[in-house]
Amino acid sequence: MGIPMTNQAVMSPEAIRTARSENPKMRDRDLADQLGITEGQLVAAYVGIDVTRISANLDDLFLRLNGLGEVMALTRNKSCVIEKVGQYDNYHSGKHASMVLTADIDLRMFPSHWISAFAVERVTEARVKRSLQIFDAAGDAVHKIFLREGSDLDHWTQLVTDLKLDEQDQVLAVDARAPTEIPKGDPAKADILRAEWAKMTDTHQFMRLTSKLKMSRLGAY
Repeated sequence: MGIPMTNQAVMSPEAIRTARSENPKMRDRDLADQLGITEGQLVAAYVGIDVTRISANLDDLFLRLNGLGEVMALTRNKSCVIEKVGQYDNYHSGKHASMVLTADIDLRMFPSHWISAFAVERVTEARVKRSLQIFDAAGDAVHKIFLREGSDLDHWTQLVTDLKLDEQDQVLAVDARAPTEIPKGDPAKADILRAEWAKMTDTHQFMRLTSKLKMSRLGAY
């Protein structure tokens, strides 16, 4: 379901920041939903304050992440949150899909969905929370990286300097969200699906399996 264009048009960065100040304990995602904007637009409203626009190019970003040391990687949607603590390494670039593969952080990423990225330094009562946040064309979060107590702050500073974009606009233009995927399954192939599932040695083999059986992932589930 797309974001209402009326709210996108009238919600200025100043109005977004006012709403945030009135709801300081709400999560960005929840506040954005309440305001009828996207999380990316909410974050962008703080550019030049405690947010910096940086390159969303995977090669630019991921070749620099290892130097941060231990961080927390976060990916989520409305149904689940995945948090993994570790160090980014073993990055493999790809035109269609890129990969990070370590004992702690295992990612498959599609560069076409990495559209906007921000370095965030949010001051709280206890400390400064630093994160890298990446959003898709609709302004929804694709991936976030949070620094931890032992992370290298000098490397963080250099990373932000290296990846900072010339354009530092507080307004983020977004596209309508893509329609929800329609499950495509085939009950006649259920036995084949179960048999092939039992043979899998890596979760990433599932996509090839569903493609071979002409099912979508949701349909196979």
